[in-house]
Amino acid sequence: ARRFLRALPQRMRKFALTLAEEKTRLIPFGRRHWRANQPYPHHFDFLGFRHHLSHDRHGRMAVVRLPSPKSRQKFLQEVKQWLRVHQHDRPRAQARVLHAKIRGFYQYFGVPHTTAALGRVGYAVQWYWYRSLSRRSQKGKVTWEALKRCPWFLLPRPRVVHPTV
Repeated sequence: ARRFLRALPQRMRKFALTLAEEKTRLIPFGRRHWRANQPYPHHFDFLGFRHHLSHDRHGRMAVVRLPSPKSRQKFLQEVKQWLRVHQHDRPRAQARVLHAKIRGFYQYFGVPHTTAALGRVGYAVQWYWYRSLSRRSQKGKVTWEALKRCPWFLLPRPRVVHPTV
């Protein structure tokens, strides 16, 4: 790993790229470094994923990737912003756009072990949408139960799109 880190800047220069020195470092990570009482972080964020050590279903150590909190918050903030701008559009038109947005999020982050986290993001999007629809009128508030019965309100379910990545 140290030899790779020394060779990396030269390799980047070959392709006219620069390396962010403040972000480039070696961290202890892996089976030998995994102890519950160690002071180093057991995770790192890279390409929108938080990589951390855990167990697979057979009890063996595994590197688990989840959407990083920063990625989730950024996506949810963008959805909230979009809902504010398009609050008074027709609900079916909103549904088309929200379905596309959530599908794109699921397709990027659809790796093993992420289904529960993706489900929480989908629920948050649905909740923000419900709040947006409730704010459209001072008279009648739309209820969550009524919306759950509407077929256009149901968002796609999360699934693993990249099973072996």
